[in-house]
Amino acid sequence: MDRCVHEKVKDIHLQALLDLQRPVVFSPLHPKEIEPLLTEAHEAVSTLLPEPKPGRAACFVRLGVCHKRITDHEDLKLVRRKLCCKTCNQEAKETQLLICGRCASVMYCNEECQKRDFKNHRDQCVRIGALKEQLKALSNQIENYQVPNKDTVVNLFTYPAGRFWTLPGTRMYCTVRSCLADELASLGERYEVAWIAKRELKHRLELLRLSSDDALQQRAMVPFILIRLDRLEDCFAFLKHWLCRVCYQRNVNRIHKKSKQGQWIYGSIRRDEMMLDLLQMIPKASEVIDLAHLAALCLLKLRIMAKVRVHDYVFAVFARTRTGIKLGKVLQTIRYFYNREAYQTSVKRQHNYVQEYMTLLMQKNASLLPAILYPVPMLRQGRPRKIERGKPSEAWDTFRKCWRLFRRTPGTLKMLRDMFRCDVPVYDCYVES
Repeated sequence: MDRCVHEKVKDIHLQALLDLQRPVVFSPLHPKEIEPLLTEAHEAVSTLLPEPKPGRAACFVRLGVCHKRITDHEDLKLVRRKLCCKTCNQEAKETQLLICGRCASVMYCNEECQKRDFKNHRDQCVRIGALKEQLKALSNQIENYQVPNKDTVVNLFTYPAGRFWTLPGTRMYCTVRSCLADELASLGERYEVAWIAKRELKHRLELLRLSSDDALQQRAMVPFILIRLDRLEDCFAFLKHWLCRVCYQRNVNRIHKKSKQGQWIYGSIRRDEMMLDLLQMIPKASEVIDLAHLAALCLLKLRIMAKVRVHDYVFAVFARTRTGIKLGKVLQTIRYFYNREAYQTSVKRQHNYVQEYMTLLMQKNASLLPAILYPVPMLRQGRPRKIERGKPSEAWDTFRKCWRLFRRTPGTLKMLRDMFRCDVPVYDCYVES
């Protein structure tokens, strides 16, 4: 393919992806205070930044020129924007941008812009800095743990992973690290810097590796982070691992004991395996799967369908070019080897899987999907005091993790409108907080 055709196809590809971005249409019933929550995602800049060097609180670390760009389908946000100041939104060169040294997330042009944004950023920045210092102190205590009634000092991190939660003095460390991941999640949703999501994922995966029993329920957050970073295959492997573990009562202690820090322990899958129905692959999976994992599985299939539509559109446009016409003649010649019908059948199955998952979601909890279509009532609810199965309190936490991801995925809102036959469904949203 010559260079000009390649550039043209690339432009068409980006334009098609931008056309598929369905902005949220606000109903007159939506209060003004909710609109920023729905629009902040479309106004943020998604990019990958290098890990900043540690420095004193509230200082600046100058960025290098080695910043990376997000992957093509990362959160389906493909608007290639340059890095800009959080306060004035003015674009700047990579070597001139400054990043907060305490939380390492917010970028500014200079100290004046930082001072203007100080009130908005201060509270969360201080919390993250305090959690980092506390985590560092707890790590030193665990590395130099004094055995009771003995003069022996041991490093508890060197013990085989999997039973870390049961070791003395480790529960506070796990709790603080989980709180730090929660703060990073909140910051990542607010500023939408992709590498913050990667830092959050790193903390949660390490907690899962250290404690195989998952006392802090980290497994409910991981799938949505993987989907946001477009690691769909890893997300499918993660869901498969936990479903097999629950359904088959697998002993995973051996996997955890052999693992190393930062290692992915959930295996891999074939690329075509992601097109299959996970609930049919594993017996009784539909009965034991929890609400968060079922929502993640439904979202994963919706993302696959969105990607397929984009690729088909790009291929159809490319087929009208000179090179595309030549390629079309070749495809007609080898049509017996190019099984297009099987491909279309597989795509239709994804739609059927999504409908089955949505039906199962409504059976498990009747508040989650209506809240995604009309999120205002659920957003007004505070954190529930207790969790009741099948009630809005069960759907509250899962809704907070996934509602933006569902609404950003092209085609999701249309399916939900067709399902409920309205734009503003009525549902039970009361949560006792």
